Amino acid sequence: MIEIRFDRFSDGLLELLEEKGIMLIEDDFDKKVMYSIYCEEEDKDLIMNFIDSPMVKVVEETGWEEKWKEFLRPGNLTDRIKYIFDSKDFVRGETILINPALAFGTGNHPTTQLAATLLEEVCFGKKVLDVGCGSGILSIAAKLSGASSVYGFDNDSTAIKNTKENLFLNNSEDIIIWAGGAESLKSLVKFDVLVANIISSVLIQLKDFFLGIDPQYFIFSGILKDEMDYFLKTFDNEMFLLDRYIEKDNWVGIRYRRKDD
Repeated sequence: MIEIRFDRFSDGLLELLEEKGIMLIEDDFDKKVMYSIYCEEEDKDLIMNFIDSPMVKVVEETGWEEKWKEFLRPGNLTDRIKYIFDSKDFVRGETILINPALAFGTGNHPTTQLAATLLEEVCFGKKVLDVGCGSGILSIAAKLSGASSVYGFDNDSTAIKNTKENLFLNNSEDIIIWAGGAESLKSLVKFDVLVANIISSVLIQLKDFFLGIDPQYFIFSGILKDEMDYFLKTFDNEMFLLDRYIEKDNWVGIRYRRKDD
């Protein structure tokens, strides 16, 4: 197995990693953001095309799903909610305990924090749908923020297994989750808030699906700052207004509000 560490990368790397099913690990190393990738030898050369000044070494064949856990640190998901990895730090109503099985959403990435912050502000008493729920961290955050009910789905069945583990750890097994894509949503439930932390190209592909749900609020994260103008132009429609957007590092979280609300 190959470990690649670097501090800069070019456009196209995230899409490549998404296609390959490889996780990009972000770590604050001595106040400097560093990235790590664990991959097989056959993927190394293709990945290196997108990276400046990488540090490369061969590491023990434990599997990247184990290796990346060395980088985990607890922190703030929002100003009010913390994400943690050790049950001894659990405080009911204030923390989310994550079993970081395959890095489906540990809370340390800016896109997760942006989505959680925008979600926390509007979900009290609302029915929430978490599209691409990953580890379930945003679903759990919605419940901690007072959502009346929470639903989530992901097209990766391994992610759903991790979600179930995390729901159990956080006493949140009343959250309804399932494995499937957009086509799997057949519920007659009317959702008030939809949250999706997915790369912008996929968000754009799902535009018609999102508009068909017609919630009061859309919350989108996974959008790079230099993609924001294109995303806003592409998603622009007559039914929703841009309600708020926030930035962190090189990422943007966006919230839309239905015009008649």
